Amino acid sequence: MTTQNNNQVETKEMEVTYKVNGEPIRLTANMVQSFLANGNSRITQQETMMFLSLCKYQKLNPFTKEAYIIKFGNSPAQIIVSKEAFMKRAEANPNFDGFNTQVR
Repeated sequence: MTTQNNNQVETKEMEVTYKVNGEPIRLTANMVQSFLANGNSRITQQETMMFLSLCKYQKLNPFTKEAYIIKFGNSPAQIIVSKEAFMKRAEANPNFDGFNTQVR
């Protein structure tokens, strides 16, 4: 984000902090764009903010691969929540009793 103050341009870093399993997580836009984004194109500020917000409000840890952001070419970035994140939530629910399968 950029703001103007007395003819000077000031850039404010987008940053979120939250806890996942009692551990503090700190994510900045620069961290997402430099280390967590995958693909062959640079993600936009809007896509970065959407990823930061998803991780914060859904309490996802992108450092343990619970969430990904991927962008190819001029297409919009894809934000993906991993299967492991869904399984952790399911296993934490007292009503979850595993899966029943039939292999023939």
